[in-house]
Amino acid sequence: MPITTQISGHIHPHSQSFYALVHLLHHVGIQVNQPPDVPPSAQADWSQYDREVDFYRHITASDFHMVLCESAIDDAIGLQIIQALLKGKSVVLAGALCFAPRIRPFIREIITSHLGRFHAVDIAELDLVELHVLLAQIKPVDYSLTRSEKTLMRSLIAAHFRRLSPSA
Repeated sequence: MPITTQISGHIHPHSQSFYALVHLLHHVGIQVNQPPDVPPSAQADWSQYDREVDFYRHITASDFHMVLCESAIDDAIGLQIIQALLKGKSVVLAGALCFAPRIRPFIREIITSHLGRFHAVDIAELDLVELHVLLAQIKPVDYSLTRSEKTLMRSLIAAHFRRLSPSA
């Protein structure tokens, strides 16, 4: 069974680093579980809520979670990282981590407190040998989240989906 990942981040259209990363991952047998691009004609049938549900399902189903740090981590990307933490996924940071000025303090705090357990790669310098070394280190992680951390994390994700809900 192939190793799978989900890539978060504010990925700009036609991002060279994103496509280079996906190509490199595919080259070593890692499947990138990106949700499908939805054509404009199907937008009405494929709402933002549906895209987010699909994205979070891919995070849960992936072997590890990768964050492409091309721009600052905001609440949306932070919540995706939190989903990975809740599911015990290894988190790989591709690029330098920086937080958006308006990120919620709890999201910043929870990510910062577990940063030492994340893996970091420099996309510009990443080669096949480094990628193989990284893959050898990727396994489920027990982030030792407290009950209150888990409750707050789940409630933030639930609130995110309530705001997106078509009935909201």
